[in-house]
Amino acid sequence: LPFNCLTMDNPDMWSPAKKTYCCAHGGKGCPKPTTPAPTPPPPTPPKPKPPTQPPLPYDCGAGVANWEAGWSDAKKAWCCAHGGQGCTTPKPTQPYDCNAGFSNWQAGWSDGKKEWCCTHAARGCTPASKVCTLWGDPHIISFDQMDTDKSKAYSFY
Repeated sequence: LPFNCLTMDNPDMWSPAKKTYCCAHGGKGCPKPTTPAPTPPPPTPPKPKPPTQPPLPYDCGAGVANWEAGWSDAKKAWCCAHGGQGCTTPKPTQPYDCNAGFSNWQAGWSDGKKEWCCTHAARGCTPASKVCTLWGDPHIISFDQMDTDKSKAYSFY
């Protein structure tokens, strides 16, 4: 053998020829793999620009003090529809004010107001009656008596 690859000395001290021979014939003295430099992270993509809003066809704040004489009919119509300014006719009102008289709605409101306010404002809705099936068939039980003794409750079929 041209080289003794089983020596206990440091392979880093061997000649290049001994390293090549021993690496090929015994797996010793081989060049140490170099650790590649870490790959840099990819560049951060630029943040997308927020979409630009198209300009409004009219500035309803401009000239509002003199809108009746200073605005075109088209601007009046657009500003009325998109901001409630420049309206030549008043906006329609609700058929009922569901806050007015609410404290006494059961006795003070008409059936029409009760129905409209229940549907559109969730106010003035008649509560569902309580039904009991304790005795086998539905009973309506009233606890409206003056006595607090529940055994004296009225039961209606």
